[in-house]
Amino acid sequence: MAISKVPSSGITADFDNSLTTADLAPNSVDSSELVDGSIDTSHIADDQVTGAKLANDIAISTTGAITTTGAFTSVGIDDNADATAITIDSSENVGIGITTSITDRLHVKSTAADCRVSLESSTGKWAIGAEDGDKFGILNYGTSTPFMIDASGNVLLGTTGISTGTFKGLQCAVDSGGFPNYLSRNPSGASGRQWGFGMNSANEFVVYGYNGTNFNSGAYIAWSGTSWTASSDERKKDIIEPITDATTKVNTLRAVIGKYKTDEEDKRRSFLIAQDVQAVLPEAVEDSNPDDLGLQYTEVIPLLVASIKELSAKNDSLETENKAMKTRLDALEARLTAVEAND
Repeated sequence: MAISKVPSSGITADFDNSLTTADLAPNSVDSSELVDGSIDTSHIADDQVTGAKLANDIAISTTGAITTTGAFTSVGIDDNADATAITIDSSENVGIGITTSITDRLHVKSTAADCRVSLESSTGKWAIGAEDGDKFGILNYGTSTPFMIDASGNVLLGTTGISTGTFKGLQCAVDSGGFPNYLSRNPSGASGRQWGFGMNSANEFVVYGYNGTNFNSGAYIAWSGTSWTASSDERKKDIIEPITDATTKVNTLRAVIGKYKTDEEDKRRSFLIAQDVQAVLPEAVEDSNPDDLGLQYTEVIPLLVASIKELSAKNDSLETENKAMKTRLDALEARLTAVEAND
């Protein structure tokens, strides 16, 4: 109902029983108190107009604020289209796009597959909410790179769809530059030292050291591989010196069977001893913690190869000497046979 004009004698007409003069105090609203067809609330005494005395679907048009000294109960705010846009129920829960069964303090519902709430600053915009119907997502509108959790609890980074098959857990899309999926860094460690791991664009699983610019150390497993591969291209290396006297060095190493003192199962294992290797090949020993030395077993392989080459060279020399001695022996036997024949 809208009141566009009131007779000077006051309100006497009944508009669909929604507001009558009986509901207003005498002379509380007259034609001089109407401005452009509106009723100024200061002209209505307290408690003179109640909800019970107004018809349904009252439209309020204002350029200022709507305030109340009482409580809102089951309030609906129409979006002036085809549905109630905002509902505040008796428990003070707020529903947007939903009028009943409002389950939380703020309950937002959409009939579309996506239902997002946006947060925007002067430099960027993020959105959170339901994605593709059954996923929760965090979306950056600048890069369109989502973080999502699907209904099965799978976490998706840089991708919106779970891979087919039985895999469950964390999935991350490969960076377009071929870098690993994940980076790990000790905040209290040396600046620029990080580890990257995951699948790269060549479908290899990699564990690489990252200095902030390049992945410069580490190993990887090829797609069809069954063991780790170390990067060993000569073009990436500066050769300093060969390993010398390798056989003598190998002979100082103790090759033993033993067990770890902390192993509750007392499992027998084959060992080299880090202190032995440190004395002849310190490059293969990790000594960042002097009280707990570590041995990089694969780094010992070059020493073993050098030793084998030294033994091979000695063996070749002995074979040459043996051949020469056999030639001399054959000649002596031939002369002895000739002497015996002349006798």
